[in-house]
Amino acid sequence: MVYPFLSHAIKLDFERLIGPVEKCGRALSRLDERLRRSPDLAEGFRIRSHFWEAHATSWLEGELVPMEDLVLHEAKTDVRLPTQELGRAHHFLQLRKRVDRHEQGWCLETASLMKLAGHGNDEIDSKPSRYETVDPEHDDHETWAALFADLDEVSKRTDALISGNIAEFDTGAKIQMSAQEQSRHNALDQWCQLQGMVAHYPPQLAAAILLDAWLSLIPIENQARLGRLMAADYLRTEICPNYLPLVAYGLYRSSFRWRRTDPLHTRLVMLLAGFEKGAEQGMEQLNRLAMAQDHMARACAGRRKNSRLPDFAALFIANPYVSIPMARKKLDVTAAAIDRMIEQMGPAMPRELTGRGRYRAWGIV
Repeated sequence: MVYPFLSHAIKLDFERLIGPVEKCGRALSRLDERLRRSPDLAEGFRIRSHFWEAHATSWLEGELVPMEDLVLHEAKTDVRLPTQELGRAHHFLQLRKRVDRHEQGWCLETASLMKLAGHGNDEIDSKPSRYETVDPEHDDHETWAALFADLDEVSKRTDALISGNIAEFDTGAKIQMSAQEQSRHNALDQWCQLQGMVAHYPPQLAAAILLDAWLSLIPIENQARLGRLMAADYLRTEICPNYLPLVAYGLYRSSFRWRRTDPLHTRLVMLLAGFEKGAEQGMEQLNRLAMAQDHMARACAGRRKNSRLPDFAALFIANPYVSIPMARKKLDVTAAAIDRMIEQMGPAMPRELTGRGRYRAWGIV
């Protein structure tokens, strides 16, 4: 399959695209500037944006994952048995955090995309989450096991060659597998070639073309979600350096749905509308976070100078999830002090996430 844009079979109608391109760029820049001017909210917004994207990505792929379950699963405090859908959403959450930790444009490299897809030699470039532990002995055991398995396979083939007992190979299956791999390589080469062709276009239009090509060609098998992650990194590189855009969240909230059978211009307009919707929804979520901050600030007004209540309120802005053990560790106070601060918060206290009476957690998600 050859992407139509590469074969020059379709010429873009810029008169039709200029309106969506302008509105999309304006929305992305507005949110980026708002985050630049709100450093007290930017970190909390950035952390929450990863959860919104993971939740929206699951929905776009036909899976239903409650946001609260995803937040609690990240904190390893599940209230119910995790599902496969939740595991896939959590995996994408880690991928997006990994891209966010890297410099702008890292996800646009072929080697980086292959690493995110789980192919090739992965680098140790990500620090574990504060809720995760790493078992180096387990990782080392798996590495050596895989290495010795390869050595055993080579030894068996060598013995068979020396003895003259060479098994017949299923050439048809190997040719078929080789053809399938070659098709994937060709699709990936097309997509890489497309990056250079769209470099002189407006960044939001270039990101839409690259995402449309990824969804059409699927250069890496079963990795359509990486295309949305790539588009977000492209937009971060060119337009909004202060945050990783909400591509999947915008497509999820948009009234349009991407279909391969639609004309190219229709698909591009839909993707641009999704980028714009993601920025608008991000602005709404930022306003919601600012309102929660103001509400808690009023609850903290008039307290003594040595009161820890303002610090307790700041935890809810910086983190989507706060439990009593977490607050005790961050503030270095007793559990009884946390209980008193919860009472002092009153109606300004964020909602409870677990629904439990014994182990409770609160958050703005």
